Parts: sequence; C-alpha cells; structure tokens
Amino acid sequence: AWAGLKKNPDKELEGMIMLNLGSIYKYMKKYDAALIHFRNALAIHRSIDNTEGIYNSQYSIMETFLLLHNYDSVKVYVEQNETFMDSVQVLKNRRLSHAFLANYYEQKGDLEKAVFHLKMYTRINDSLYDVNKDQAVLDLSKKYETEQKQHKIDLLEKTNLAQELTISRNYWLI
Repeated sequence: AWAGLKKNPDKELEGMIMLNLGSIYKYMKKYDAALIHFRNALAIHRSIDNTEGIYNSQYSIMETFLLLHNYDSVKVYVEQNETFMDSVQVLKNRRLSHAFLANYYEQKGDLEKAVFHLKMYTRINDSLYDVNKDQAVLDLSKKYETEQKQHKIDLLEKTNLAQELTISRNYWLI
C-alpha cells in the first residue's frame, strides 16, 4: 500500500495509513511510535480539511496519552478536541468525545466534569437511538405503503384483464 501511495499520492489514504500504523503501534504498546504516526495523520488530515480524519487523529492521540497517564498532554488535546467538536455537528463523534472526556476526568479525579460528560454522552446516545428508531419506523412505513400500492396495481391489472376478456368475448358474440 505504501509503495502504491508513493506512485499515486492520495493525502486522505496516506492519513488513513498513518492512523492504522499508529493503532498497530498502540496495540503493541509502542506508544512513542504510535504518537508519531497519529500526529502525522493529524497534520495530513488538517492539510486536506478532512473532519473525520482530524477527529480520529485527535481522539487516537488523546487515548494514547491517557494510556500513558500523561494528563497534561491529554489536557492540551482535550481542549483542542472540545473546540473542534463544537464546530462539528457529527453526533457520533460528539458522543465518543464525551465518553472519552468522562473517562479522562474520572481518572483525574474531577468527578463533576466526569458526570457532566457522562450525561452529555447519554443524552447524545439517546438522541442517536431516537433517530435510528424513527428511521426504522419510516422505512417500515414506506415499505408498507409500497406493498399496498403494488397490491392495488396488481388488482387493477387483474380487473383490466377481466374487462378486456369480457369485451373480447362480447365482440365475438356479436
């Protein structure tokens, strides 16, 4: 993948590869190497204004610093991430950010902020559930309406065929 990327540069793909490499290093507990790749991914995603990539890069960096119990560094990215997430209206990402922040503040012993972010996480999670539920009801309603219309069309076609047969039979009788 890396060789192909060098021949045909694609910044978004390069950022994704950096994130994946960082995740592999993080899994292997090679946190310094993970952070290098996550920071490279963040720089790439910022350069192409890729909102999802920026969020994922920042989240991965925060998570890695949290694993290292490096709360000062986590705080820097938490503040950047909060500012960034305020400008982005992606509920899924906001929900994950609040879950992370609840965990972060709990580990720091700031239970008031931890509870606040847990409440925000729950509120967004409920909203996402409601949206998904509403979409499922809408999909079922559309499916039912489509089936009803198809049934009506089939019935009309049968009625039409019966009328044509009656006309044809009457024609032969005359």
